[in-house]
Amino acid sequence: MAPDEGEPSSRFVFARNGAIRSRKGDEQAQRTVEDLDLNRHWLARHRGMVIERHLKLVVNLIGRPGFPLDDLLLDGPDEFSAAINQNVRRAWAKARPKKTSSRVRPRNVK
Repeated sequence: MAPDEGEPSSRFVFARNGAIRSRKGDEQAQRTVEDLDLNRHWLARHRGMVIERHLKLVVNLIGRPGFPLDDLLLDGPDEFSAAINQNVRRAWAKARPKKTSSRVRPRNVK
């Protein structure tokens, strides 16, 4: 499979440090990572630096009024856009306040 065609995020997991792995159970994607050596040191390092550069720009905007998630994502075939967007979505999800269930009662503290 060509890692730059279709929606790479549906087949690959991109780490913030630039490493890439296939989604669980996707043997074709795993073979692509191995056959194309997508984790070779210089490529993973470069991918990670590009991800970090974009995250530095958007991390302070996450959750601020007027900056919806879609405005922080890259649209188009930019370099590593799938890897960047996957990491922006992860940072967005992590920064959002956790919802508490109304069914959960706090423990009595003694």
